[in-house]
Amino acid sequence: MQINPSPGKGPLAAMLAMFDQDEAQGWLTLPVDMPWLETELLVALIAAWNEQPSLAVVAHDGHTLQPLFGIYPNSSLYRDSIKSQMSADERSWMKWLERVPYRTLGFQAEFLRNANCPADLAPFGT
Repeated sequence: MQINPSPGKGPLAAMLAMFDQDEAQGWLTLPVDMPWLETELLVALIAAWNEQPSLAVVAHDGHTLQPLFGIYPNSSLYRDSIKSQMSADERSWMKWLERVPYRTLGFQAEFLRNANCPADLAPFGT
């Protein structure tokens, strides 16, 4: 099974491929560059989504949305908006969020830090 039929098109293309492959209730996205995510955060995100599963829930660190740590309903509203955006060659996840309903769930910024290279880990003693 090919997960991303459009390599190089970004995470929205991969999300669209997932929406089209299964009738799952929703899709959990986890960023690979956030090594400080804790199990408790994942449990909190899932619990928040279960309260209102027809609405996306997106992590927020108090200053910035962290949309790759979120849960997105597998409904036509979300699928169709990604299809429309991707057909316009617009790859921005943040732009997509402007088109769909979601709520935020706040987490401490220290858990949502990005680590994209070894130097990003050094200030934190990791």
